[in-house]
Amino acid sequence: MKNNGKNIKISIVIFIDTLLVGLGLVGFALFHHAMPQSMDTDIQILNNTVLAEELNAEELNTYEQLDSKVVDKYTTGEIIETDTSYISEDLNIKIDRVQENNVTYYVADIYINNYTDLMTAFAMDTYGKAFVDDTLDMAIENNAILAISGDYYGNGEDGIVIRNGALYRDDVECDVLVMNTDGTMETYTEDEFDIDTVIANGAYQAWSFGPMLLDGGKVITEFDASRHVLKDNPRCGIGYFESGHYCFIVVDGRQEGYSEGVTLDEFSQIFYDLGCKVAYNMDGGKSAVMVFMDEVVNQPASGGREISDIVFIAD
Repeated sequence: MKNNGKNIKISIVIFIDTLLVGLGLVGFALFHHAMPQSMDTDIQILNNTVLAEELNAEELNTYEQLDSKVVDKYTTGEIIETDTSYISEDLNIKIDRVQENNVTYYVADIYINNYTDLMTAFAMDTYGKAFVDDTLDMAIENNAILAISGDYYGNGEDGIVIRNGALYRDDVECDVLVMNTDGTMETYTEDEFDIDTVIANGAYQAWSFGPMLLDGGKVITEFDASRHVLKDNPRCGIGYFESGHYCFIVVDGRQEGYSEGVTLDEFSQIFYDLGCKVAYNMDGGKSAVMVFMDEVVNQPASGGREISDIVFIAD
């Protein structure tokens, strides 16, 4: 009987030890694969600027004004707002809703007077993996006039990340869109991209999702099917006309009777028809969201989803 009692105690101890080890492994897995993690990185401040969230209104006014040829687009008086437009001393935003061929999309035509009016923000104000939030919530938290979903950099560990004048990651894995401090935008293929050259040219923002949608200002009709969704899909993209003049486009999709979405070559054609010189595809699908004045403009597929970052216009 004594031996049986001893054996029972040993069995209980082994069971408890095994249970604790198992719980520890589960906790480890959750922390490293499900819980948000700040990414280890040496943040490099570029162009002698400071992070945008550290700028106050007075400092913003000292920053380089863009060489805009459209001074008549702004107002010297009170801000003029409607449900689809916003005009101030530094911004002119107008949103159009387009419905054609079973597709609905939204075009935000944007003029900015200072390059720092086009900004980016991380979910939870943190650079890292698995930090996510709604585009609407991030827009409100950052006092955005207009915002779209970003490139979802936090969904992976590769790809260029330059945000508001700071370099967070310099690994290149696909086409890259760069905005410079002179307001110009350029796209690069993976082979063309050189981080030192881009920084020397005054990189202020850089996104890594793609693909680029125009080549020398011309429509692109063939894309790599192994990297990109080619069929009809909700889309989000950025277009560039000239320094200080841009557009954000969000296409709704996966909604029968309302909007089917577009293919990449159709998306390319939209930017070309508008007259863009550069265009770039951002994260789409359920991520494709546009926010204007604290309201979601479009109808995101399946109600949308939380993502890691936004691109926005602030006044």
